[in-house]
Amino acid sequence: MLDSPVTTEPEVEFPHAGWDLTSVPPSGDADPADQLAELASAVAAMVSGVHRAVLSFSGGGARTAMGTAAVSSRVHHIRTELEGVAVAVEALHSGAEDAALAGEQSARMCGDLAAEVEQGAAVLARVVEAVEAMGAQRERIERLAEQLAEIATFSGVIKEVADKTKLLALNATIEAARAGTHGAAFRVVADEIGKLAADSEAQTRRIASVVAATHSDLNPLREAIDATRAHGDGVADAHAARETVRRIGELAEQLTEPAERVAAAAEEQLQALGEMSGHMQGSVLAVAEVDEHATQMSSQALDLSSSAEDVYELLLPFWTDSFVDRAGEVAHRLARDIGGVLEGVVDSGRVSLAQVLDPRYDEITGPRIAELRRLFDVSRVPLSGFDPPKFSTGYDHLVDEPLMNVYDRTLAENPWLILAAGSDLNVYAPVHARALCADWTGDPSKDLLGNRIKRILTDNPALVRANRVGIGRELPHRVLSRAEMRAAGCDLTQPAGGEHRRLVQTYARDTGAIFTVLSVPVYVHGERWGAAVIGWDPDTIAT
Repeated sequence: MLDSPVTTEPEVEFPHAGWDLTSVPPSGDADPADQLAELASAVAAMVSGVHRAVLSFSGGGARTAMGTAAVSSRVHHIRTELEGVAVAVEALHSGAEDAALAGEQSARMCGDLAAEVEQGAAVLARVVEAVEAMGAQRERIERLAEQLAEIATFSGVIKEVADKTKLLALNATIEAARAGTHGAAFRVVADEIGKLAADSEAQTRRIASVVAATHSDLNPLREAIDATRAHGDGVADAHAARETVRRIGELAEQLTEPAERVAAAAEEQLQALGEMSGHMQGSVLAVAEVDEHATQMSSQALDLSSSAEDVYELLLPFWTDSFVDRAGEVAHRLARDIGGVLEGVVDSGRVSLAQVLDPRYDEITGPRIAELRRLFDVSRVPLSGFDPPKFSTGYDHLVDEPLMNVYDRTLAENPWLILAAGSDLNVYAPVHARALCADWTGDPSKDLLGNRIKRILTDNPALVRANRVGIGRELPHRVLSRAEMRAAGCDLTQPAGGEHRRLVQTYARDTGAIFTVLSVPVYVHGERWGAAVIGWDPDTIAT
């Protein structure tokens, strides 16, 4: 392969359209002054065309960035929702695992319950037998008590017979004594009868004692049996309990099969949720990737819009009376007017230069809300304050009305403007034009559009860059003290030859509208305060 084409044809010079800026124009009959004027006109036309192209390009880039940001926000919302669903599915999966385990345990417990019920039925059968045997023993005890009572009766009869026998023996002994020798044999018989009567009496007492002891032993058993009777029929209760256990056993057997089916269904759901969880994780990863790409696209679109600012910097030395040049003049006049108002209150001695350049921002809440009645109706503002919050400084009350008049006059003189305002280096605007100081309604959508004063907008990158134009350093987007800015190497002193720097940006406002702003520095007694910012709708301006 050859590094360069080879041709045998002679080189041919092609004429350039317009001016060849790479060579000196040939001298001839043409007047150099006329040629220079013609060149200047051509360059002016070219610069004006570049201005128009850059304005259109930056507006398109901002719209693309806003649209892509909206898509990115929506995708991010979908990603968040999907992540929430994934967490819920994972929780369901975990719950299904628990349900499957519970189903298995339930089926197993039903089986165990049936076995235990069977054992309980066997135990109750033995209890029934024991209760029935207790009933039989109770009957025996009753008969034994009756027999003991009869024995006691017989013992009484025997005792009575023994007593009479003793009396007969005594009478026989008396009669034998009377008979003398003739009654000796009869005396022997009487003595034997007396001994027999004494033995009978002794045996009778022993029988009575044994019967009494037996009765005493039977009394606790009889009382226990009576107590059992008082609590109901034990046999009937035992039979009823046995029947209940039998029914429980049948129910346990009936529950075993459904429990097994529940366990099987839970296992199937567990598998399905496992598959769903895998698919959901894949979806989350895919949406996360789309979210990252959308964010990158939004950032790249914003970078394209911001790159137009470099072109404006290149064109700044060339005055072509373009729309941007004329807008820059309006912004510089506004900057001088803002600086004049601030210098006036400093020169009056009512506030120091340090208080203006490096103020303390106090949030307006509670009783201090009433201080803003001089600007708009605050009757609907809660004591907790404004949303978004509003702040005040030590010099606000001195400049609110004069600055508002400056902004209103600038807007009236330039009807194509929709914004004319000034903010300090921390993007704090003490006041706006009257159109943006509407009464507070309590409706966030209305108040965000209609009342924009006394807010700190360091959360808006475009406005931070607008108000810090020309300081020479990229600073954190937060409230900074003047000492912090100087320590970072920022240039906060007015240039000796005058200020010509400007910054043109096109971006999406917090209201969603596309907005082009041009900002220039504002100085107070040679020290940087902030910037004058004018803004317009790029779609309604014919450049």
